[in-house]
Order: sequence, then structure tokens, then C-alpha cells
Amino acid sequence: SPKPVDTGPEYIPIFFSIFTFIWVCLQLIGTLEEVHMPQNGITHPGITALAEAFKSNPLMKVINLNDNTFTDKGGIAMAEALKTLRQVEHINFGDCLVRSKGALAIASALKGGLHKLKELNLSFCEIKRDAALTLAESVEDKSELERLDLNGNNFGEEGCEHIQEILDGFNMASVLGSLR
Repeated sequence: SPKPVDTGPEYIPIFFSIFTFIWVCLQLIGTLEEVHMPQNGITHPGITALAEAFKSNPLMKVINLNDNTFTDKGGIAMAEALKTLRQVEHINFGDCLVRSKGALAIASALKGGLHKLKELNLSFCEIKRDAALTLAESVEDKSELERLDLNGNNFGEEGCEHIQEILDGFNMASVLGSLR
């Protein structure tokens, strides 16, 4: 009879060795402009390592980590990286469980820079109303912004209306995606 696949402790060092190798390579590149790593099962330790590697790539324009598992810890780490990246145009952290603490950290990074940002996707990230309002306020000076996707979060009807009002006040209502 076939033996079961062993996914015990021996597997973990191999995974981390491979991930460490990738992390070191990303840091050494230094001229990376785009990263597309959707649906890779990356959890917050991996996201934190990627965030550190991104800091060594100041030309980064596109970050697509859709459908990984940041949690608030990974969201905060990625926000710290975003503070050092000034060329970013597209951020896709949709379905990454950034949560409210991570969203607040990202809002802080947005307030201080990212003036070339064209698209921000934080859909289905378990973000609550107050954090979403702070996010909406953080895009006020983003004149290049074409799309803000906050769909599938926990705002309630009143929260959705308030987000719309904030963006209306900035004459940016057209950038907001659906808030179902």
C-alpha cells in the first residue's frame, strides 16, 4: 500500500530555505519593477520578508499579491515598505485579509506619498468601517488614481455612504468601485 505523504517538520526547513533564497534574490535585484504573486499561499512571515525585499527595489511600479494571507502583521510590514517605494502605480492586495490594522498602516503610507498611484485594490480584506474611512481620506491628493476597490469589506450601508461622501468631497467619486 502507498505511504502517506510526509508534511512533517522536515518540510518546514526546506520551504523556508527556498523562500529565503527567493527573498535574497529579490533584494539583490534592486531594479525590480513588477511583482505578480497571486494565490501563492503566502502568509504574514512571507509577506513580511517580501516587504523587506521590496524596500531594496525603489523602481517598483506594480505589486500584485492578490489572494494571499497578509493578516494585520503582513499589512503593517507591507505599509512600511510602501513608505519607501515612490514609483508604485498599481497595488493589488485584494482578498489578502489585510484587516483594519493593516489598512490603517497602508492609509498612513498613502498619506505620505505614492503620488503616482493609479489603482488600489483592498477588496475582501476584512476591513471595518473606520479603517475604510481613513483609507478614503488618505487618497485625497492622489490625482493619478483611477480605481479604488474596497468591495466585500465590513462597512455597513452607512459606512458605504460615508466613503462615497468623502470621495465626492475630493471630486473622486468616479474612482470608487462597487461597495456591495
